[in-house]
Amino acid sequence: MRCAFLIFSLFAAVCAFGGAASPFAGMSYIQRGILEYGGAEIPLTVYVARNGNAVDMAVESDAGTLAKVSVSADDGRELVCVGGAILPERLVRRFVLRDLRVALGLGGFDGSAVVVRRVADGKTVSVSTDGYAMEFSDYKKIGGICVPSRIEISDKNYRLGLDFVGEIKRR
Repeated sequence: MRCAFLIFSLFAAVCAFGGAASPFAGMSYIQRGILEYGGAEIPLTVYVARNGNAVDMAVESDAGTLAKVSVSADDGRELVCVGGAILPERLVRRFVLRDLRVALGLGGFDGSAVVVRRVADGKTVSVSTDGYAMEFSDYKKIGGICVPSRIEISDKNYRLGLDFVGEIKRR
């Protein structure tokens, strides 16, 4: 249970980065990564889709869909929050939505000081707060947008490395 919580609360923060301050500004995309927690390595796939004025996210593992969330791209208001047996809705609502809002630049750290570091050309290099860091690297031009192909998340309890797989094209 605790492992599932960590998967989401931290994975959501990075993968769903989609707001104006986000390196994925308005894209729909797929990322894959490995969560290192308690000596285990857990493979994950994250799907993030811009859906009008909403950002939808689903996190999948070998066990199936761990959670689905959706927030307003304008103010971070919760639109959808679905958990399951591995990650109950109450934990998705309490932690995942908070981290998704932080990733979208819509608050979420409840008054903690947040440091966003950018390089001269405006690319986000890192977002951090007490004991929590997201680092963006290996920027590549995809669909006319410069996006990081690698994201590293670290916390005192886990590490997560994510690789950009591709953009989701809508028909």
